[in-house]
Amino acid sequence: MGFFVLLLVLFPRAELSAALQDFLDHVEAVEEHKKETPSGEHTRQDASGSGKNGRGFGEFLATVLWWAWYYNNTQLYYGAHPYDGTGYIRRPWDEVSGGGTAAHMRGKKFWWLVISQSALYLEGLGGGAWTSLNLQAYKFFGPALDAFFVTDGSDLLGGTRVGFQYSLIQSNLFNWNFFLQWQYWFGLLERHGGVAGSEMRVYPLRPLTLRAVFAVQFFEQFSLGEIRLEGGVMLRAWEVYGGWRWWTSGGAPAVPAAEWHGPLFGLRRWF
Repeated sequence: MGFFVLLLVLFPRAELSAALQDFLDHVEAVEEHKKETPSGEHTRQDASGSGKNGRGFGEFLATVLWWAWYYNNTQLYYGAHPYDGTGYIRRPWDEVSGGGTAAHMRGKKFWWLVISQSALYLEGLGGGAWTSLNLQAYKFFGPALDAFFVTDGSDLLGGTRVGFQYSLIQSNLFNWNFFLQWQYWFGLLERHGGVAGSEMRVYPLRPLTLRAVFAVQFFEQFSLGEIRLEGGVMLRAWEVYGGWRWWTSGGAPAVPAAEWHGPLFGLRRWF
């Protein structure tokens, strides 16, 4: 933990005393505008029917996608970590022995766990730390937990997230999943809401890693966009990474848009 405290101390500290207060003022201004603006009535448009041919093609496409997802996300087991041996994602037909694929799957590892710890700095908010725990409990789904804080030296904003992740594509080159979490903010701002997003991981060439996260934080009266881009290096089961995080607000008609962004550096352990 001392490593991340040291990184935090090294981040820029200019105008820290008012940083989180400015963030609070922006959020409250957006919330106030939403409260004062009645939601407009949405017009309902009847979709023009494309006939049975359109429905038939849609059903066929849905069936193809379902079976593609099924084989990709259920006919697999895992190695110890990315770039492990013959591959982190392993298929029963890659190493079929005399017992066939079903026999070859017995006793294999159908889960993985990743714990991440990073130091971060968001310009306009301050510096802090972020901890994540992602458990693929069985092949294609599992819990996703996060805890973080940022401080400007006088005020603090903290948050916790609890939810789940669900895989769409899994391979040794490219992985894509979705996640949905409940979120609670505490400290300077006390709010609760949700987070929905998508994460893509790419393993282009040993030992390099790439990761992109696109999400939306939504609360009762406002929302924030969230983007995280990372690049890293695998050292056996450890991943050293760095990147950039953005929080963005579209504001409101009477409130200008705003964004908070900055670097992050961290360490990730695969199990």
